[in-house]
Amino acid sequence: MKREIVRQLRRGQTMAEQKMWWHLRSRAFAGYKFCRQFLIGPFVADFCCRSRKSIVELDGGHHAETEDYDNLRTIYLEQRVLRALRDRPALPSPGTGEGGRRPDEG
Repeated sequence: MKREIVRQLRRGQTMAEQKMWWHLRSRAFAGYKFCRQFLIGPFVADFCCRSRKSIVELDGGHHAETEDYDNLRTIYLEQRVLRALRDRPALPSPGTGEGGRRPDEG
């Protein structure tokens, strides 16, 4: 059941997740192996590097509505000696659906 959910998440990746995966796959990032949509307990991490015990989470628009859930998930993962790196993808440029500027660039 959970494996099917993971498969669906892989097929339905956001543009930000696709771009991140392009940089992480095939040990392209500093030689580290990453997995995408990785099942950890009851949660699915966007990307996971098991050798570094690190996960990368891309927080899209829906994460603003699930902030409490995301915080609980981060606590759960960090208690299992995993380091959670969270990033909010760039805001979309008007009419393009693509990233334009980062939220911290005001």
